[in-house]
Amino acid sequence: AADAAQLFAAELVEHSPPDALVARRGPESETDELMASHARSAGMLGDAHPLLNLIEPNRKSRRGPQLMCEYAHEKKAPQVVWFISQLRRIIEALALQTDMGNIVSDTTGNEKNGQLPSVHILDIGGGRGDLAICVATAFRDRCHVTVVDCNSQSLSQGRERASALGLDEGMTWLCC
Repeated sequence: AADAAQLFAAELVEHSPPDALVARRGPESETDELMASHARSAGMLGDAHPLLNLIEPNRKSRRGPQLMCEYAHEKKAPQVVWFISQLRRIIEALALQTDMGNIVSDTTGNEKNGQLPSVHILDIGGGRGDLAICVATAFRDRCHVTVVDCNSQSLSQGRERASALGLDEGMTWLCC
């Protein structure tokens, strides 16, 4: 059932136009309608949407009375979108400070001509990397993301998801 819900969510995120109303009939139709409406509103996250990183989207959340898929859309996705918008402003400001990226020094002091500045994002307590995967996707060529967590199983699941999205080079996963 979780695989079917994830597949359905992936199809919604990939194929739903912003104004479409998608609903299925069946015992979980309310959950599906909620997933569809939120997939439209957070479609900018694409394949990195936090819903697609859920193992059991229809399981009750420990953070309240809602299901995990509801939590992913109502709480997690808006936080991710906000964080990416703030990080985008920072990266753009860095580009302006370095003369629009014409001369940038890397960590060894060597100059890189014609490249935007690269930043390193540290996600402490990042778990499966919902935020980190979205950041690495949004800023694929401009940042490296390190996820630190004490749960090796969560990190392993996140690493697999990141690898499936082609983010191996842009992410590091540390268990401590």
